[in-house]
Amino acid sequence: MKIVIINGSARKGNTLAAINAFIKGASEKNEIEIIEPDKLNIAPCKGCGVCQCSKGCVDKDDTNSTIDKIAAADMILFATPVYWWGMSAQLKLIIDKCYCRGLQLKNKKVGTVFALYNIRKTERRVWSSMGVTLYNKKHE
Repeated sequence: MKIVIINGSARKGNTLAAINAFIKGASEKNEIEIIEPDKLNIAPCKGCGVCQCSKGCVDKDDTNSTIDKIAAADMILFATPVYWWGMSAQLKLIIDKCYCRGLQLKNKKVGTVFALYNIRKTERRVWSSMGVTLYNKKHE
């Protein structure tokens, strides 16, 4: 089986550790490729819709070659740290650009890895950095 892993982290931290653990367990009988969005030249989706009438994104960057790899995979693993209670911008960029070939991704096997530290501590740090005080007893 061909597996494409999209590493939504530019750091060599918990997300990469989780990816490496997955690879250790899955590499024996599978072909695995890691896509690292932070090392690619991909412009954000403009929502122009031209891709729905042509053969892919009109941007002259790494979009189409990256989406070709994803579309050719039997399984896609989306891996991301949790930033602001959501996926990283790097992963979101790739997902947005998949719009141009969305139907080719239908019925793929998909997995997700969300790497996060202490969510309660992270939440408090985010809000306190903006000068916001939480009044929820769960956070005290």
